This record gives sequence, structure tokens and C-alpha cells, in this order.
Amino acid sequence: MGSKRVVRSTVAFGAVLVACGCGGSGPAEADVDTDHARRHQVILDYSPTLSDVTALLYLTQHPDVELLAVTLSGTGESHCGPGVANTIGLLELAGLPDVPVACGQTTPIGPGGEWPSEWRDRSDALIGVDLPTGRPGLVMDAPDLLAEVASAHDGSVTIVAVGPLTNIAAALQQHTSFAEDVSTIVTMGGAFDVSGNAPNRSAEWNYFIDPTSVEIVFDSGIPITVVPLDATNDVPVTRQWFLELTRHHTTRAATVVYDLLSATPGWELGFSFWDELAAAVAVDPTLVTIEDRDAVVVTDGEQAGRTRTDDDGTTLRVAVSADAQRFENQLLTGLNAGVPAPDGDAPTSQEVAYFEAISDSRAAVDAAIEGLFESPEASAIDDVVSEEPAVLTPEQEQLLRDFFDSFWASAVDLIEVHAGEVAGLDAPADMRPLHDAYVAALEALVDHEDDRRATLDDLHGEELMSFLWATDTDIDRIEDACNELELEVVLRHLDMKLCPT
Repeated sequence: MGSKRVVRSTVAFGAVLVACGCGGSGPAEADVDTDHARRHQVILDYSPTLSDVTALLYLTQHPDVELLAVTLSGTGESHCGPGVANTIGLLELAGLPDVPVACGQTTPIGPGGEWPSEWRDRSDALIGVDLPTGRPGLVMDAPDLLAEVASAHDGSVTIVAVGPLTNIAAALQQHTSFAEDVSTIVTMGGAFDVSGNAPNRSAEWNYFIDPTSVEIVFDSGIPITVVPLDATNDVPVTRQWFLELTRHHTTRAATVVYDLLSATPGWELGFSFWDELAAAVAVDPTLVTIEDRDAVVVTDGEQAGRTRTDDDGTTLRVAVSADAQRFENQLLTGLNAGVPAPDGDAPTSQEVAYFEAISDSRAAVDAAIEGLFESPEASAIDDVVSEEPAVLTPEQEQLLRDFFDSFWASAVDLIEVHAGEVAGLDAPADMRPLHDAYVAALEALVDHEDDRRATLDDLHGEELMSFLWATDTDIDRIEDACNELELEVVLRHLDMKLCPT
């Protein structure tokens, strides 16, 4: 991450100053037709990260899905112990306490990559949700559970695999009839006509971790649909969708997703609905455009995990693009047990004019703030941060002070103008409290300018450098107030944005 982006996303103003329930039920309790024929019998093979968990909860709530089992890849981001415990807790919350859970081997079948340790720690913690302590996981290994459940369902099982394919490859190696017992596999992984996101930039992470397992699964003869980055790049996690979730999370499962997203910093800076799209495609393949591709996976070397077309490869069904709007609607509806979001109130002409005025004022401030990052001081601070010095020289400290001093002075002037423009608007009566809270938040930042700049005079060395990443209560207050107003925009289905990402 470049220093300009760090400053924009933390100190801040390119991100904030510019425009600035639980109590639902799981499937057993939801108001749905209990005689509804479940058309898709699914085993989910995953590792509980934010995207995987959302895919799991979507499948638990969808009225057309019967979730038969959940297997965890020991080569996934979560370690087996906390991953199994978290999964059991999630299933308890989702109203499916009897779904069997098991974890598999912790090493890839062939040469493989490794997840960053901090990613694994975050996955193990699953910050943002308190889960019940439930039953222990099964003693059996995940490949045995896969084979047992598939065998018991007469070839009707769909496996949704949204992590490394280690478990499925191991099941194929250990159980000779497994391939015949599986109807189809939908796997999230690979990158065909786009760059990868793994360290080698040619592979996607799931396939990078255990490429040999991918080769085994591709060669199994099971019909396979691959949902690669080519398609998931079309479905970023958007603030608009989050706001829709904010107003419509009526099941415990949807509320868990809301809580996890709320507790996950940075999701607006590059998260996609990776695993959620694969889960949704297992239910409704028309959400994506699919092409038949003869393909192979590279199993070792610098491009390990890369998927590429090859005339001698396995014929796969590859999702090459996605219908983002339909997918987002189905994901939200599925998480809410098939209940669509209620229609919002039709906006009045006064409301439209009010929101447009805030949006226009924000856009003007946004452009002006962006210009501050093109100043000579900003370029100088880029050089300092990119060097990552262990100790700041007096000259480097002065560069930081010069940037902050000029930035705060100019940015606060812009925010003061924005606050005055917003304060002068004719706010609709029912939005007056939200309006007043937003104006008060803007004015508080302006009022604290001298305090903030005085704080800089007391910072030296590492403390001064860390100011780049410091949070700010005034900024958080502006974010919260603006987001409350923006939720009203979503409720009225207006196509405009008030708050920066």
C-alpha cells in the first residue's frame, strides 16, 4: 500500500472528510413453508473466513437447499480446532445444530503454498460475533465424512468447495466409489483471463495452497463448475449492498453476516463475494455466464496454482462473468430465508433535492481534498513512508509536520464550507435529527483543529510516524452520521452516494 493511500484511508480525509438484530430466526423458526421441496442437497467444503462464513449461512437459510454436512479443509485459513468450533456455533445460530462437521488433513497433498499467519489468526478469532459453545466435531476425518454422506444420497449431492481442494482430493484417493457418488462440484478458485491474487500473481489463493489437489479433482471425471476470479471480480462487496443488509437482516444468519462485516475493517477496499458467488451458482447457475474450457492447473514452479486453457486438459464449466445485481439480490434474500427486502418509501421531491445537495457538496469537497495529495508536501511524505525508516531524521520529522500542518489547515477550511452548506439545507422534518447529527459532527472536527495541530507538536519519531495510521474520533463520528443519512438514501432506492468509501 502506497503512503498516499495509507494517508487517505487512515488520517483520512480522502476517505471521510470529503462528505462529510438479532431476534430473527433460523430455518426451523422462520415463517416459511416447511413442506417446501429442497431441490439441492449440498455438502459445503470450506474454511470459516468472512466470505466462507457468508456462503455457509446463505446455504443454511436458502429454502431450496438441504445442507447435508460441512467439511473444513485443514489447509484452509482457519486451523481445525477453532474452525470446527466456530462452524458448529454458526450452525447452532442458523438453526441447523445436527449438521455433521469434520476437518481434514493440515498439509497439502503435493507441494503447496502457505496462508499468511495473521490471516489465519483472524479467521480463528472470527471477530464480530459471539457464538454458542456446541457439541464437539466428529472424530472422523473430513474425507471420510464426504464419502459417507455422498454414498448415502444416491449420486444427488452437490459439493460446494470454497477453500483448498485437499479434502476432496483425499476422498477421491481413499474412497474408490466417491467420484460416482457425487453429482457435481462447484469450486471457487482459479484465474483464467485475469491476474491471480496469490503471491505469484498468476494463481488464486485456494488453488495456490494445494495445486496437486486441484489436478486430482479436475481429473476425477466429476462434472465441475469453476467460479474463478474472472467472475468474482464482477461482484465486489459494495457499500450499497451493506446498507441493504443493514436495513434487512431478519434472520440470525443475516445478522451474523452484518456483525462480521461491521467488525471487519477495510472490506470496502477490495473484498469480493468470492465464496458467496460459488454458493449462489450452485443454486442458480444462471447468475453467471459459463463457458466450457479445456483446462489444466500448474502444480509446481513459479506459477503453481495457475489455471490455464489447454487442449489436452479437462473440460470444465467456467464462470467468466456474473450478473452483479441479480446475485446481490439473491444473496440478500437467501440470507433472510427467502424473504426479499421490503420496498422503501418513495422519495418526495424535497428529499431528492436534499440528498442531491449533500451529494453535490460532498463531491466538490472530495475533488478539492484529492488535490491536496498532489502537493509538494504530499510527494515528500510519500518518499519518507516508502523508505520505512527505523528512526526519523530531524528533516524527515519536519517534512511530516509540514504536510500535516498544510493538510489540516486546508482540509478543515473545506470541511467548514461543506458544513455551512449542509447546515443551510432545508432538511425534511423526519430526517432533521440525522441532519443535525451530521452537521454537529462536521462542526466538531472544525472546532478541534487547534487541538489536533497542537498534538502534533508533542509527537516525535515513531509516534509522529504512527500518526499516519491513527484513528480519529471526530472522523469516526462523521462517518457514523453520514452513514445514517445514506441508509435513508438506500431506503428510498435513490441512485446516489453521500459518503466516501
